[in-house]
Amino acid sequence: MIRTLQDREKSALPAGRADLLLAAAGPDTPTPGPLTLSVEALTPFAALKILDLGLVSAPERYETVTFGIDPENAFDAKAVFEKGRAFGRYYKPAGDYVILGENVSPDAADAAALLKPLPGVGLFEQLGRTADGFLMFAAGFMLEACRRFPVVLGGGSRMAAALLIANRVVRRDGLPMDPRKLTLCTTGGIAETERAETLSLLGQLDFRPRALYADLPSHEGEPYAGATVAYGTMQGLGVAQITSRAGSGA
Repeated sequence: MIRTLQDREKSALPAGRADLLLAAAGPDTPTPGPLTLSVEALTPFAALKILDLGLVSAPERYETVTFGIDPENAFDAKAVFEKGRAFGRYYKPAGDYVILGENVSPDAADAAALLKPLPGVGLFEQLGRTADGFLMFAAGFMLEACRRFPVVLGGGSRMAAALLIANRVVRRDGLPMDPRKLTLCTTGGIAETERAETLSLLGQLDFRPRALYADLPSHEGEPYAGATVAYGTMQGLGVAQITSRAGSGA
């Protein structure tokens, strides 16, 4: 069951098939989580790709898109944001829309502290101190991509934080953006534990994006599972069917 985060009414993802883009950085080699692999086995995504935002070693099993981000270099918020924008401009989905997910690294930024006022500090200078590579890349990507195709943001408060970054840049620079094509989708478990923080971040936006959750518990290391399971149900799968296969390791 897919519901709205604000009032828990029944809802749905966009129609059609989706590309899954899973962003990752750091020392661990990323792989999709068990629920997502279950969906992929039962009703494959149109494409499944890893976005290398500073990996030490890339996975061999999945197609990887690299962006020349060296994890040893100092973090440049503006440069990573522009890499996201460029990818949003040129990426051509194999399916009808894109699900963006994140393998969260241990040093991920605190979404709640992201844009608290720092006197005398410019926007990107502040984000260089408070954000991280995924938040900046995702913000740039969604800003451009939503003008071309629907984007589902698989996660909770961190995806809301990336939306807020994109909104702040749009507000400051007058850039075009079409938030009608943006949907945030998380798990029921994350929706409960991060509800206040996520709604607080979304409440700071100049627009009201669709914010949804799939009615299943949160899953450690798979914050995008709400979006991928919701996608599976849109393709005719049952949640029990997905979770059963994930639990069996098949």
